[in-house]
Amino acid sequence: MPVAPRRAPALAPAPRADNRLPLILDAAARLFAEKGYGATSMRDISGAVGMLPGSLYYHFASKDELLVEVYAEGVRRIKAALAPALAQPGDPWQRLENVCAAHLVGLLEDSDYGQVVVRVRPDDAPEAASRLVALRDEYEQAFSRAIQD
Repeated sequence: MPVAPRRAPALAPAPRADNRLPLILDAAARLFAEKGYGATSMRDISGAVGMLPGSLYYHFASKDELLVEVYAEGVRRIKAALAPALAQPGDPWQRLENVCAAHLVGLLEDSDYGQVVVRVRPDDAPEAASRLVALRDEYEQAFSRAIQD
């Protein structure tokens, strides 16, 4: 009985390089800051990055999911602005003042992401509210440490 030639196993497709994700996050942050979360549609965001609206759902299952990622990036950036002030040795009161100043600089210098953190309330996105609150609480721990000192 003839034996069929063996085929090489099919390889899984390589994961797609995701160079559009930063563009999507930046556009979403800008539009959420300018228009507000409720007034910004996924179509607005996809148009801002030059992609079809349906393609945006490849990256995010919903607008709430996109908001959580933009909010998380805003918290990461503001926390990074605080880190040097928190690491300063010396007078605790001066460190607290430095942390407050760094907080304001983080909000003002990185205005789109910072404005999303400041302006979007958890009630604006009920499906994502608990995750937004958790991100906010994580950020507030930096202030708690400075106040405890």
